[in-house]
Amino acid sequence: MAQIKNTSNRLTPLTIKKFLGLNIAKSGDTQLLIGESGNMDNCYITKDYGLSKIMGYLQLMTLDTTNNIQGMWYGNIGGTYYFLYAENGHVYRFTDNYWVDDTTWGTYTAARIDLGTLTDAKTNFFAFGGNVYIQNGYEYKKWNGTGSITDVAGYIPKIRIACAPLTGAGTEYEQVNVLTGKKRLTYKADGTAIYTLPETSIGSVDSVYVLGVLQTLTTQYTVVTATGKVTFTAGNIPVASITEDEVEIYYTKGVGSRDYVLQNRHSILFGEATDTRVFLYAHRTTLNQRIFSLLADGIPSAEYFTEASIDLIGSAAFSITSMERQQSIMLIHKQNETYYSYYDVVNLDGIDVVNFPAPIINNSRGNVAFGQGQVLNNDPFTIDTTLIKWVATTVKDERNMKEMGIRIQRDLNEYDLSDAITVDWQERFEMWIAIGKKVWVYNYNLDLFYRLDLEDTVTSFIVIDGDLYFGTVGKIMKFSDKYLTFNAKAIDSHWEANMYNFGADYLTKTLNNSWITLSAQSKVSVDLKYITDRDSNPTVETKTYEIITFDDIDFGNFSFATNFNPQPFRIRLKSKKFVYLKLVLDNIALDTTFTVLGFTMQVEYGGNVK
Repeated sequence: MAQIKNTSNRLTPLTIKKFLGLNIAKSGDTQLLIGESGNMDNCYITKDYGLSKIMGYLQLMTLDTTNNIQGMWYGNIGGTYYFLYAENGHVYRFTDNYWVDDTTWGTYTAARIDLGTLTDAKTNFFAFGGNVYIQNGYEYKKWNGTGSITDVAGYIPKIRIACAPLTGAGTEYEQVNVLTGKKRLTYKADGTAIYTLPETSIGSVDSVYVLGVLQTLTTQYTVVTATGKVTFTAGNIPVASITEDEVEIYYTKGVGSRDYVLQNRHSILFGEATDTRVFLYAHRTTLNQRIFSLLADGIPSAEYFTEASIDLIGSAAFSITSMERQQSIMLIHKQNETYYSYYDVVNLDGIDVVNFPAPIINNSRGNVAFGQGQVLNNDPFTIDTTLIKWVATTVKDERNMKEMGIRIQRDLNEYDLSDAITVDWQERFEMWIAIGKKVWVYNYNLDLFYRLDLEDTVTSFIVIDGDLYFGTVGKIMKFSDKYLTFNAKAIDSHWEANMYNFGADYLTKTLNNSWITLSAQSKVSVDLKYITDRDSNPTVETKTYEIITFDDIDFGNFSFATNFNPQPFRIRLKSKKFVYLKLVLDNIALDTTFTVLGFTMQVEYGGNVK
């Protein structure tokens, strides 16, 4: 039977249908997947795998100081949403929704209210119990939505109940709070005038109540601080009633051990079924300390910590750097190891005591960037020598680590990763990792990376109502798709494909036809060129496309194009006698948006490579 042979020397066209982000892990472009890039800056991948120029950002206010924005917070206090930030040793709040309304850009002094001073250092905010709490390793402050920030004085614990007046003996109830030297206890009146405190040489008796009524010093009672005795005056001696404890006395001795709390720099909320406990960590001097809050007379509190709620995790030589909650488990990371923790109750002599055991799960990998662990799609991510994903196994409470940063490892090796600042931009399924002006973005929905070179140093991140903001030197910036520059500076976007051999590295090729498909936008522009193994300085072709809009329209360049559908363009560039070839995109839409939906190259093969 006769056979018809294919005499065409045209190879199957190479088509990029999906752009797969940045991969600089493999040696040589020829090892990359079709759609991956070994050199990609200021571009991102759309949710349907298109290649787009990165969005721009704009500063909220004009430059006010030369100090870093040390931390930011946005949330609801008393039914009102506030935007707070720390800078130059102050905490400020924005007014008039300056972070939302793009028409109100102004100066800091016209748009902020000074809420008070604190040490100028990296600052962490968290909301709890109707207040926002502020920690920086030096102070522990709070704000309730009015007035100025104040030092957290601490919950006054009820250390004993049902005490006998003459001896002060009673039932132990709550532990001493390290934040304060203040304490209180209640007594069962028995008709005697003298009430004995459990301590002598006290600083003061602060208040006395009888059946809930505040008593007056001197006229209704007297105090001897040396002996710790309160004596009711004639006619004012409490008498027994059906009430369990008729008398309550508040007193002060010392100031507590506040550094257990004040020197912590980060926090996480965790607890039984809900976030009932505040865990503080990253202590400046006791590196491996973790301390958690107790219930204050049965109510969750961010102002009640005891020495019994202090845990020392692992070696004192290494700090706790990050803690992340994953359902009923909390991971605890140090620079060199990882633990997990969980809520537990132990009965000691008939009393239920809450604790949070912390067994080790990895003795070599952890996290180096303080407070920068994230939970993405319910999986904790940390930064060690690379980006690490902690994955649950079939064994209860067990976690395996998976290295996720190999595609950007060559970049990561050049930086001190302990300086990293991260944020989870959930609306875009992106984790941003910034060191200085360099940003790596991990899209955890598409499982790919891209890289940004900003014009400003990132000092903090925050997401508000789906928009990403970052603090820098004296300014706060807002990212948005409607901004086309990095704060008025042109965005230098660049993308390179890998080197393709079109399935035959032993044959020379000729490229005569290729096409690029662009998303229709008001104005699209890009410089294209091909780099081959024979030509590293090729001819550049610029592709532009404009459709009708009435925004700053120039009728001298009026194209009358009105098609808003994706547009394919034939590329006139040609190349001959090459073995490997790659596409390069430069000067991508400097003054507008830009998205590539696909690319096709059609080549013909020639003779064998000599």
